[in-house]
Amino acid sequence: MILACAASGGIHGALTRAHFDEGTGAGVGFLVSTALLSGLAAAMLLRPHSRIAVALAAAVLTGLLVAYGLAVTAGVPLLHPETEHVESLAVATKLGAALRRRGVDVVYTRTSDTLILHGRRICKPKPLCDKCGVRDECLYYRKVVSRQKPKGKRP
Repeated sequence: MILACAASGGIHGALTRAHFDEGTGAGVGFLVSTALLSGLAAAMLLRPHSRIAVALAAAVLTGLLVAYGLAVTAGVPLLHPETEHVESLAVATKLGAALRRRGVDVVYTRTSDTLILHGRRICKPKPLCDKCGVRDECLYYRKVVSRQKPKGKRP
């Protein structure tokens, strides 16, 4: 449990700055998570037989997993209002970041980075097709968006 809190605290700490870039709520959430997890790891080290510390650590870790699941699938107002597509590319990128922090050499390509950024900034659950540079090649745009009637005033 100590290792789980320390590892999760380190990962949250490393991702705090990037989440502040997404929004203040997400950044503060990651900062608070880092402090909680680090404090719990220290508490369990100092008092290894404390059932309260272990129970709190289990509750915090479970809460973070539930919060992440809700944030990416349903959105959490103030913290992470936009949902994300849970896709293998994003999961692989997060795994690669964790491995790199542990000294494993991971190679990213410009293509993978570009696709991830495109998905986060343009091709979101509510896509910004009017800002998309590849919409003419996009099946969703051709089959759905371009066939929608323009919203306007009726005569």
